[in-house]
Amino acid sequence: MSRWTILNDARIQPVLFSWRGHVPRASVVDVLETYLPGFLGAPDLIDLWTVTGGGDFLETETLLSPVGDPALGDALVDTNERYHLLGFPRSGLLFSTGTHLGAFDVEVGEYLLLRDARPRFVVEGRYRSFDAWYARGLRALRAEWSLPQDASV
Repeated sequence: MSRWTILNDARIQPVLFSWRGHVPRASVVDVLETYLPGFLGAPDLIDLWTVTGGGDFLETETLLSPVGDPALGDALVDTNERYHLLGFPRSGLLFSTGTHLGAFDVEVGEYLLLRDARPRFVVEGRYRSFDAWYARGLRALRAEWSLPQDASV
């Protein structure tokens, strides 16, 4: 079993998950350091990006990719820039889009589950890890996929 609930779910229901594939850690870190100089947070998200490369999951969600394609709407930097123009705070690193947004609060060091209610972005949950954000946040909201109930985090 993986340490991430999202990867365990992908093993159980692979049709609901489509990953880009492995991205070298140095590439992920380079993108983050270029975009957010001095960024030291979210080590578990960085690890997950190296394994998955980002991708689509649960039919409506996208884990943005540090090496994503702007034309496909999954590029981490381009998506963050677009949302900043819409009023999303620069203290947040958006990492997931879909029915809800996922962001890492760079100032506080927490993962946020957000509802896009432009011009506002409403925080619906705060979590200490990516796994908690997914298992207790987004996954808990999306119960229709017959994923196992036990998401121990």
